[in-house]
Amino acid sequence: FDVIHYHYYANDGSVLTHKQATTGMAPELSYAGTIADSYIKVANQYNLPVWVTETGYEINQQSYQKAIPIGNKSALITQADWILRSCLLYERHGVKNLFFYQLFDANPGDGSQYSTSGLNDETKRRPAADYILQTTKLMGNYGYIKTLSNDPVVDQYQYGKKLMYVLTIPDQKGRTATYSLDLGANATSANIYTPAAGADVMTKTTGKPVAGKLTVTVTETPVFVEAVTP
Repeated sequence: FDVIHYHYYANDGSVLTHKQATTGMAPELSYAGTIADSYIKVANQYNLPVWVTETGYEINQQSYQKAIPIGNKSALITQADWILRSCLLYERHGVKNLFFYQLFDANPGDGSQYSTSGLNDETKRRPAADYILQTTKLMGNYGYIKTLSNDPVVDQYQYGKKLMYVLTIPDQKGRTATYSLDLGANATSANIYTPAAGADVMTKTTGKPVAGKLTVTVTETPVFVEAVTP
């Protein structure tokens, strides 16, 4: 064999307790990480990569795999958050490739499961596809290094000498937090990038570290922070 792969949809169901799923859920709150670790453990014995070849969330609120509205966020924005956070989670756990179901809806407007999982509608990108495009443009060449915090999740990525930090609240109730991010004594400023629905690139702002540390407001939409050094 060349690869070990499996499918997993993050929802509130459980094969362990025979609970039928009723809704999708944030990837960090599901079994996604635990299952990935189990596959990685076995795959490492045979020096094989692990792929997740099917996952995703739906828009139609009749489906048990739906992304839900959270606070002032629509189901479309939650789908985008959870899709991007799924990418980050599987990168964190060592999965080499991730495949989403699917590019377009199988049956637009249908309430049955897996009918409205599209990253695009019939004419344009949905926010989920916007977020994937924007993240690829920003840090497609970066590699995961380590996780600095679990709540909020703070991951460090690197490309050459450049460092990028990705911060996320691993929840699904609109929670926010502040985090003191250590960018190093040489950091003179920071570029802060936030995914933006309907755009080709993320929204960019700047911040000023104090003694190398930057206070970051963290939400359930990942935020990307790049240290600027001389």
